[in-house]
Amino acid sequence: DERRPGYGLGLSILAQLIARYSGHSYFERSPLGGLRVTIILPLAGEVAN
Repeated sequence: DERRPGYGLGLSILAQLIARYSGHSYFERSPLGGLRVTIILPLAGEVAN
């Protein structure tokens, strides 16, 4: 929402958390508008490739 300014830290923090846990993220435009974010994290004890 352009009427509510932010600092743009959300995606940066998200990227750091995903990297820390050997995960992956995918971003795409949502058909309803906005951004769809898919986050995939390994299960506990699973070895990341």
